[in-house]
Amino acid sequence: MNNVTGAYAACVDIGGDNAKEVGVVTNMNVQGEMYCEAIRNHSVFGQAEKINLAGYSQGGLISRYIIQECENITVHNFLSVGGP
Repeated sequence: MNNVTGAYAACVDIGGDNAKEVGVVTNMNVQGEMYCEAIRNHSVFGQAEKINLAGYSQGGLISRYIIQECENITVHNFLSVGGP
């Protein structure tokens, strides 16, 4: 999804064809680091001064990890839906 009210939006995937397996059996800290690396290496997000995060269910937990633990990633806004 591009150019929504002048913003860039994309889903950052770490699991590829094994996304469900990664999300279920991989330690949350490991998943968090995988997302940090994926964001840093993303062609748009990796160059951004600030990013906005939206997380659904487990994505809310991963987003909190990104906010608290990822170096060189600044989160401007965070939205969590259906997360603990």
